Amino acid sequence: MTLTSRQQQILRLVAEGHTNAAIGRRLNITEQAAGSAVARLLAKLGARDRANLVHIAHQHRLLTHVECGTHNGYRRHQKRREPACTDCREAERIHSAIRRAQTRRAA
Repeated sequence: MTLTSRQQQILRLVAEGHTNAAIGRRLNITEQAAGSAVARLLAKLGARDRANLVHIAHQHRLLTHVECGTHNGYRRHQKRREPACTDCREAERIHSAIRRAQTRRAA
């Protein structure tokens, strides 16, 4: 599965938690164009919402942590007893939210 450079930009902004309006401002496009681009990414990756989109992107290694160069960087930072980079902290926050949601559904 490959993404265009624009789709990768949008995916990273979604992973960072930006709204469609914020994505539009960052990329100098309208909020509606940003929403359409996010919707196309959701459809392309078969995701049901933004959190699931980021989770699927991590599973397929479409998102990488630039600072630490790993997919599972947060735990690597913990093992090294160093502060986690911003991308890793955000990824861990998203993964934790997904795990909590899955636990609630199972209960």
